[in-house]
Order: sequence, then structure tokens, then C-alpha cells
Amino acid sequence: MQAENGSIPCGTFSEDELVNLLKANLIIKSSDNYKFNFAMFTQEQFKSFKEIFAENNTNLEKMLAELITDIHKSFKAFVPKRLDSQINQWVSCYMHKIISFVAEELINRGVLEKPDEEKPLANGVFSILGECVDV
Repeated sequence: MQAENGSIPCGTFSEDELVNLLKANLIIKSSDNYKFNFAMFTQEQFKSFKEIFAENNTNLEKMLAELITDIHKSFKAFVPKRLDSQINQWVSCYMHKIISFVAEELINRGVLEKPDEEKPLANGVFSILGECVDV
């Protein structure tokens, strides 16, 4: 499918399909046409995009592993032995709380977009044009 700057050529979708795509927040109405509401990559663009995030940060990974280990140890210190099997669940919940604080701060700084409560979340949706690739 050809999509110049994300614009959807007329006749690509039926009226019913357009309505469903609008409801799913996968397209948006832009003046007199529709546009995809997600990133569209060529094979080469996606490869370059993937390489940006391929970098391993062993220092950060080590710090996070130590943090999780320390939190696990602190839970182990006060949780009764009979509830030992539930510690990982509590550590997971605790870590998700920390993640939510970071996400909220990124939203406040304008780095992260706050999801629209009225529309389905389409962030993270993307398309790679061409043949199927191994992501």
C-alpha cells in the first residue's frame, strides 16, 4: 500500500472499514483525507530504528538487578516464612509502582505522551512495509 506522508489514498478502505479504524484510533481525519496514526517504516528505516535500541547498557542492567535484589531481601526480612512464595509478586508490584512514578514524571516533562482516556491506545503500533521481517 502506498501512503504518501501517512495519507491513505482514497478508495483504499470502505466506509465501514474507515469507521472501524477511526474507532480503534489507528487512523485520524486530517482536513479532507485520512492518515495512519502510527509509524510506517521501510525495511531499511526499521533496521536503523532497531539499531538505536540494540545497545546494551550493562551498568544500568547491573544497577537495576541490584535494586531488585535489595528490594527482594528487604521483603524477605519481614514477610513470614509461610508467605515466602508470594514475595516475588510483591516485589513485582513494588517495581511497577516505581515505573509508574517514572512514567508520570516523563509525562510531566513532556517526554512521554499521556494516553487519551477516550480513545484506544495506539502508541507502540507500527508497520513495516514490504515482506515479513523477523523483529
